[in-house]
Amino acid sequence: MFISFRRLFEGVRLIIIFVVTTFIFFSVISFFSDVIKPSNPYRKPEGRAVKVMKVEDHLYPRTEYGAIERLKLFYWYGE
Repeated sequence: MFISFRRLFEGVRLIIIFVVTTFIFFSVISFFSDVIKPSNPYRKPEGRAVKVMKVEDHLYPRTEYGAIERLKLFYWYGE
């Protein structure tokens, strides 16, 4: 069995080109991902903004409903 150096060189060159273009594509996607996403999504809102999810224990006491009652409410309201 005979493998020519020209075919071997073309195969190695193809693999190198594939790795380099994959790295470039990954770098571009990673850059845009860092630009788009916020740096700290869990920080306290600034200005007139408010947090949407704020659970207060005095509004939703944990001992009011048992597991069965909560399940009934879950199915009743369809949440």
